[in-house]
Amino acid sequence: MHLLAVNVMEQPKLLTVREAAQYLKIAEWTLRSWISQKRIPYVKLGSRTMFDVDDLNKWIECHKVAPIELYD
Repeated sequence: MHLLAVNVMEQPKLLTVREAAQYLKIAEWTLRSWISQKRIPYVKLGSRTMFDVDDLNKWIECHKVAPIELYD
């Protein structure tokens, strides 16, 4: 029989709406609005809405704005 080893110091893989809002440093109502508009990736587990940390990090990378070059 194999036992799953869990490191309690690891960051959780799935975040709640409240945790994801804190992670993104935005208001919870903003995140709920983005969920309803399907502007951000999320996971539905029954009636719960969760966020995969890896998906959030990828979403952040995709929304970075590159600086313009002011001088050549």
